[in-house]
Amino acid sequence: MANKINRRGFIGLGAAFAAAGCRTKFGGFPAITSVRSPNGLLRHMSIGCGNRAWADINAICTHKMIEMAAFCDVDSKYLVQAKAKFPKARFYRDWREMYEAEGDKVDSVLVGAPDHHHVAMATAAMKRGKHVFLEKPMAKTMQEAAFLRQTAKEAGVVTQMGTQYNAYKCDRQTVALLKSGVLGPVEHVYLFSTRKGKSRRRRLMPKLAPVPGVAGSASTLERVTEGSR
Repeated sequence: MANKINRRGFIGLGAAFAAAGCRTKFGGFPAITSVRSPNGLLRHMSIGCGNRAWADINAICTHKMIEMAAFCDVDSKYLVQAKAKFPKARFYRDWREMYEAEGDKVDSVLVGAPDHHHVAMATAAMKRGKHVFLEKPMAKTMQEAAFLRQTAKEAGVVTQMGTQYNAYKCDRQTVALLKSGVLGPVEHVYLFSTRKGKSRRRRLMPKLAPVPGVAGSASTLERVTEGSR
């Protein structure tokens, strides 16, 4: 489809791409990496050190302007894993204690805990003025999602949900194109997926497992936190 662009439209498009390029200088990094801290480094803490959270941590820490300052997990083996990679950080078993202890020392938070904790952890962080990268699902209900959106707006913080593809440069440039108005009004949207419907199948609850880190948890935590506070 031929679409003529006048001078004003071209300038608008250029500005939109420049903005997108600025935010995506480092590719698919979370939106929080665009935040500027007074000391030049963005000091970051993470709730969750395993599984999906660990993948996020390993991506975020490669940014040269990020300092991984603190970690929290109820599972001692994940804290040991984080301590091995980030020996200068501080470590906690309770996220509320981490928030209280870190106070104004950090700028942003990764919430990579189990789904039902997301709203409480993200809300507490935003109300403290912390920028938040929140893993999916953001919330369990539409009301919770609306509440988080309003909280972020009132706090004036940068937020992003962990749908990682939305952090890629091509996706942000597409958003910039649409917002610039160069393409005109959107009339049709086509969505494709390679999934075979597994997410829609009935899922069975797994059998109960012991609480992680109970056996020897105190001594393990002592080894993890020794010299880090």
